[in-house]
Amino acid sequence: MHYLAVTGPPGAGKTRLARRLHQHFGGKLIQDRPLRQTRDPDGGQSLSRQIEFFQRRVTMLEPPELEKGNKSFVVSDFWLGESLVSCEAGSDFKEGPDVEASESMAELWHDAQGRAARPKLILVLDAPPKTPLEMQFEMGDVWRRSLKRLLCQGGHGPVLWLDATDADLVWAEATAAVVAMR
Repeated sequence: MHYLAVTGPPGAGKTRLARRLHQHFGGKLIQDRPLRQTRDPDGGQSLSRQIEFFQRRVTMLEPPELEKGNKSFVVSDFWLGESLVSCEAGSDFKEGPDVEASESMAELWHDAQGRAARPKLILVLDAPPKTPLEMQFEMGDVWRRSLKRLLCQGGHGPVLWLDATDADLVWAEATAAVVAMR
């Protein structure tokens, strides 16, 4: 099975690209709604909500789940590392990074490595900050640094970093990468 994970900051076009790759190459598409759409009643995202969100994604990427339907190509609109990166960057918290949450998520991330499928390729869609909140707190830069640090740790296949502002180039590079990995 060839598993491709699409990751990037919120609004970069991950779901759109994953759907398009699925339509073009077939196989299995795994989508999950963003954490920002799963807010607590008070409008925030508690650590328990983040853990629940992460565990749901781990389940979606366990080999028995991925192998349903005998598909040789699987694409997801997320990478498990996104949860850890977002926690470290504080982009999913009202008031910035939360050390306790980051440590808890890091522990879950390491535990999940043996359970969830590892992507054969990670496509990173990078995009400049779009919202005033992202610009104000420079979340995009913090998110990028956290993502690069995690990716440099290795153990998860090659990474293709793409500029999401050029849709034609993203499509050309992504399709070439999928053809090469198959």
